[in-house]
Amino acid sequence: MPSSFQGKHGKIVYVVEAKISRSWHLPSAVQKEIKFVSKAFLNTPQVMCPQSSSVSKDVGVFSKGQVQMSATISRGVCFPGETLSVVAKICNSSSKNIEPKFKLQQKIVYRCDGKTKTCDETLFKEVGDTIRPNSEQTASRQLKIPSDAIATLRNCDIISVEYQLKVYLDISFAFDPEVVFPLLIIPYRFAAIQPGEPVGPYPPGRAWAPSYSNYPSLAFPTGSGACPSLDPAQHANITSGNFNQWPQGAAPYGFSVPGFTSPSVPAYPPATPQFQQGEPSLSPELVTEQINKLNVSSK
Repeated sequence: MPSSFQGKHGKIVYVVEAKISRSWHLPSAVQKEIKFVSKAFLNTPQVMCPQSSSVSKDVGVFSKGQVQMSATISRGVCFPGETLSVVAKICNSSSKNIEPKFKLQQKIVYRCDGKTKTCDETLFKEVGDTIRPNSEQTASRQLKIPSDAIATLRNCDIISVEYQLKVYLDISFAFDPEVVFPLLIIPYRFAAIQPGEPVGPYPPGRAWAPSYSNYPSLAFPTGSGACPSLDPAQHANITSGNFNQWPQGAAPYGFSVPGFTSPSVPAYPPATPQFQQGEPSLSPELVTEQINKLNVSSK
């Protein structure tokens, strides 16, 4: 299913409805809108690798020569607010000044009844230093994705959201050579999940369904070889011999610590009764004899 979306010319909304029907009464219903986030984009692991492309162009008419550019971005997937590294190596063998430019474009397409409506928007644009004729230069930029950018939407038939990062050379009185990188923007909540990693419905190796308990689950994987990594503070405590897995005053998994103290005096098992010296012990025969004497005297 596609993620929730709200745009100028369309929207994708998910609603949960609870309804009560009673005889001789009008039905009662209540609705609650929920925000759904799809995980379909996580099946593209190749976008995690650096992306590279190059272009060359012969400059003619009012000038002569050739310009070449090779551009690389750190990866093809990011989340709102993240910073991407872009490096462009430019060789200007022409007789013109050129300027490297970087631009992030958003493209939203609405489809209905065979008609389409496209909304293009430039989210940001940056200009590099001018490159003189017959010279080479490397232009690098740290481009920050807008924090309010909508996540990429590809698995819907009527609405799509795509992003392109363009690196191009601005040449006066000539067509600008450009390199285009498709960019996948994912929600921030999936930033720690590597694309291609299994995300559900259950983690690998688990044979049980998800828990609906109010207590939090383990914050690290279980199983052989799945050891959690320690932060520097924990590592320092281990080496000093003062390691404690749980914070002071806090109990694991949200359980409260019972309010009792251990006794200072150790408990011993009950000892067998001891008789004082000279005190006769009562045997069954003696008891029976005493009872018979009492019965005779009472008569």
